[in-house]
Amino acid sequence: MADPTPPPAPLRSVLPRLLAVFLVALLLRWAVAALLAPSPLVGDEIDYWQRGRALADGRFLRLGGRPPVMDFFLGGVLWLTGSSLTGARIAITLTGSALVAPMFFIGRRIGGDPVAWGTAWGVALYP
Repeated sequence: MADPTPPPAPLRSVLPRLLAVFLVALLLRWAVAALLAPSPLVGDEIDYWQRGRALADGRFLRLGGRPPVMDFFLGGVLWLTGSSLTGARIAITLTGSALVAPMFFIGRRIGGDPVAWGTAWGVALYP
């Protein structure tokens, strides 16, 4: 029985389209960030901000049941940007947009190009 999944397209032909999906993700996230820019932090943002600021200042807050990756990421960003909320939002926007590429390749590995493109667009359009 033949495999119904066609072979994946060459990487050279995929990269321009993948870059376009990344740019859509980036523009969408920047638009959302611009809308949120004048608003104060709410909900979980406050907690992550406090933990990130503490780490940037060389203090460590008790984790309290949260995974520490975001705390450490935000702490590093705040340390580099001087506790800039705009800098933190830009860094989060860039990393969220950059997830398009690894998710594309994971989807491609699992189900070929159709799954890869669906996954990439799903990540891109979910701000």
